[in-house]
Amino acid sequence: MKISKDTKVCISISQNPGNTGTRIQNSLYRKHGLDFIYKSFKVDDVRGAIEGVRSLGIRGCSVSMPFKSSVIKYLDKVSHRAAQIGSVNTIVNDNGFLQGYNTDASGAERALSDTGVKVDTAIIYGAGCTGRSVAYSLSRLGVKKVFISNRTKSKSEKLAKSLLESGIYSKSIDSVVGFNSSIFINCTSIGMSSDDIFPIQDAELSKFSLIFDVVPKDTNLIKRAEALNIPTITGMEMAINQSLFQFELYTEEKVKFNEERLFVREILCQKI
Repeated sequence: MKISKDTKVCISISQNPGNTGTRIQNSLYRKHGLDFIYKSFKVDDVRGAIEGVRSLGIRGCSVSMPFKSSVIKYLDKVSHRAAQIGSVNTIVNDNGFLQGYNTDASGAERALSDTGVKVDTAIIYGAGCTGRSVAYSLSRLGVKKVFISNRTKSKSEKLAKSLLESGIYSKSIDSVVGFNSSIFINCTSIGMSSDDIFPIQDAELSKFSLIFDVVPKDTNLIKRAEALNIPTITGMEMAINQSLFQFELYTEEKVKFNEERLFVREILCQKI
């Protein structure tokens, strides 16, 4: 890759940056022959980071937790989807004008629709920014009932209320026990550590029709679901999808999703 004064820069900001987004985006830039480069940064001062995006002419910025909500007030505009969810994970800079988008919801929606599994009911475990994004994707896919469990009940109640206002039956629940033939979606960070054991018994897990874990690792929840022969969606599928949507926003290049996902999976399987 030849870097020059005309090379466009995209970044990600996070309190705990990883390499996945960097590998995906730079590999796609090389494949498509684009004069772009992508770099992740550890950030504590989100306001200063966004001022840097604007003043340095950085083309795109991926936003990770815990900044997805707090970043909104520093932007010039947010998309309708991001405003509804209250979460931004992607910023595009057009000559100093910063607009926020939410590709998490798009990535989750694509991952869910690709399974072909049709159910009326979903259980979301976790009501943070990711939970809100997934809930939005469920509403677009026609799921009729959404139940939400969260450690802080006020958050699950707030999310349930917002879904009710959108015309979807939704309720905050204290326990995920007793549901049958539903989608179960983990939207918490449980599984980020290899020692994490998901707090649900196999007897209850076996009642679900589909398990979706947003954590982009081979988690305890996914391993157990696979052992029970339950269809699964891994967090990596969602991560790849949302990265491809980001790529389109940053570069204004349309991608063939099935083809590009195969390419990205091959890249991520390579040892570095």
